[in-house]
Amino acid sequence: MPTSRFAKSRFEKPRLDETRLNETQPDETRPETRADETRPETRADETRPETRPETRAETRAETRAETRAETRADETRADETRADEHSEIAQSFGLDPERYDRARPRYPVEMINRIAKDHHELLDVGIGTGIAARQFRDAGCEVLGVEPDPRMAAVARRYGFPVEESRIEDWDPQGRTFDAVVAGQTWHWVDPVAGAAKAYQVLRPGGRLALFWNAVQPSKDLAEGFGAAYRRAAPSLPFDPWAVTDPYATIVEKASEHLRDPEVWRFTWDHEYTREEWLDQIPTAGGHGLLPPAELEALLTAIGEAVGDRFTMRYQTVVVTTVKKDAVRKDAAR
Repeated sequence: MPTSRFAKSRFEKPRLDETRLNETQPDETRPETRADETRPETRADETRPETRPETRAETRAETRAETRAETRADETRADETRADEHSEIAQSFGLDPERYDRARPRYPVEMINRIAKDHHELLDVGIGTGIAARQFRDAGCEVLGVEPDPRMAAVARRYGFPVEESRIEDWDPQGRTFDAVVAGQTWHWVDPVAGAAKAYQVLRPGGRLALFWNAVQPSKDLAEGFGAAYRRAAPSLPFDPWAVTDPYATIVEKASEHLRDPEVWRFTWDHEYTREEWLDQIPTAGGHGLLPPAELEALLTAIGEAVGDRFTMRYQTVVVTTVKKDAVRKDAAR
C-alpha cells in the first residue's frame, strides 16, 4: 500500500518528488483550512434570534386588530349599502304620487275615531298625499303635515293641508305643540330614537303618539301565488315581500322599544278588489317603482294570473301607541 502524502507532520517540510515536480502540493498552495476558520460556525440564536413570548403576543394582537379593522370596514360598507337602498326605496313612493293616492288602502274608521277622540290638533309625520289626514279631518281634526318628499307634499297641499317639507328628525316645530302625533305607514323610515324624542317634544301633556300600518293577510292560496310570482318575475327586487307571514312584526317591535309604556291595537277588516284595482296598487309598494319596466310588467302579469277577476283581501291595521304622561290634560281633568 503506498504511503499517504499526509502521513508526515504538517509542520515538516516535505521533499519534492522529482517525478512530480509540477504537481502542486495541497498543504503548500492550498493549505488545509479548518471549516471553523473560513466558515465559522454561527449559532442559531445569532442569525435567527429567538422570538420573545411578548413579541409573539404583540404580533398576534396586531393581527387580531387588523382583522377587527377589516371586519369593521366591511360592516361599514354593508351599512352604507343598506342605507343607500333604504333611501332609494323611501324616495320611490314619490315617483307616481297620483297613483299612490288613488290606489293605496285607507284606514279603518274605528281606528281613526279612537285616535281623534279628544285629540283635535294633529301632526301627521310623513303625510304623503294626505290619505290618513283626510280621514282625520273628516273626524273633526286639524292636521299639519311634515313630509320629506316634495312630490307627495304637493298632492297633500292640493287637498288643503299645510305641509312643511322636512324629515321629522330635522323638523323645527318652532314652539308648536299638538294633541296627537300620528304616522301612517311611515315610521319605519324614521330614526326610532330621534323620531320618538321629537314626538315627545311636541306632544302636549296627555297627548297621544299613534304609529300605524296596514298589513295584508291574504288567503293561503293567494299568498302562495304571490310568492311564486315574485320569485319568478321580480329577481331585481332587493327583498321578498312574501318571505314572512307578518312583515310588520319586526317593525312594530322596533317602534315599541323607544316608546314609554306602549300599547298595540289591532283592527281587522276586509276589502274587495278587482284585478285592475289590485294591480294598480302594486307599483306603489316600496321599491316596486324602481324595477326595470319589463320586469315590473312581468310581475303584474304573474300576479294578475294569481288573483283572478275579483277577490277579497283581509287587512290587519296595527297601531303602536302611547300617551305622554308628564302631566294631566286640563280637559281630561274636568
